[in-house]
Amino acid sequence: MYWEGPQIERPNVRPYALNRNGYAGLQRYGWLWSGDIDSTWEALRAQVSVGINTSLSGVPFWGTDTGGFVTTKNLTGELYARW
Repeated sequence: MYWEGPQIERPNVRPYALNRNGYAGLQRYGWLWSGDIDSTWEALRAQVSVGINTSLSGVPFWGTDTGGFVTTKNLTGELYARW
């Protein structure tokens, strides 16, 4: 369904999808999002590895929620700025 709609509306443009999970061929059509992550230093540290590994898998577009999605008491100005 997702594929057919954009092909009808914009036949000369490659469809684009925001995904939370990976699949074979994702690097050609999509952007990968890390999902709902905590606002902690540990989560930020983990996202660095996830981003590097995702790019090494051939996915050129990857991102995370700046500052994390699940706000915790650990979210400080310093953590947000470093994100």
